[in-house]
Amino acid sequence: MAEPVSGGITANSFKSVFELLGRLSSAKAYAESSGIVSDLMEKVTSLHGDYVAMAESHAALKAELAELKDFAREKVRYVSNNEDSGVVTYRLKAPAEANEQTHRFCPNCFLKRQISYMQPTTRTVHDSRRAGWYRIHRCHSCNTDLAYDFQVERQTPGGYGSTMA
Repeated sequence: MAEPVSGGITANSFKSVFELLGRLSSAKAYAESSGIVSDLMEKVTSLHGDYVAMAESHAALKAELAELKDFAREKVRYVSNNEDSGVVTYRLKAPAEANEQTHRFCPNCFLKRQISYMQPTTRTVHDSRRAGWYRIHRCHSCNTDLAYDFQVERQTPGGYGSTMA
């Protein structure tokens, strides 16, 4: 059964089809009725094209709505997290399973309804105010780099935090 749709198909479209059908039933001559049938076929074809376009649009909108609802259900599992460096990431509120770890997720991708992990890199940024280093993390989906995960400066040369980007 076809779903009812609206848009290009108007009451006037149907009215003109019914008027043509009325004229056809009262047509006296074959020539007159064949012209009416031709007009009727044109109107029905036009209505069918409008219906198909609206049905496709309706299906696309339903799919988009389902995607939005899915993300709305998913995003309640996450909370924004102010990192020690001042940047904002997202993380799981609580692991759903015992073996599920808490990761940081890219704030740019999250706002685009995507869940993308922030991956640690070997690069660091020095913070002279706090006498330590922030590790650079990268989102490989959008290439955003964020500095967080503070490490205290080490006295021995060569350890973590000894190289700058």
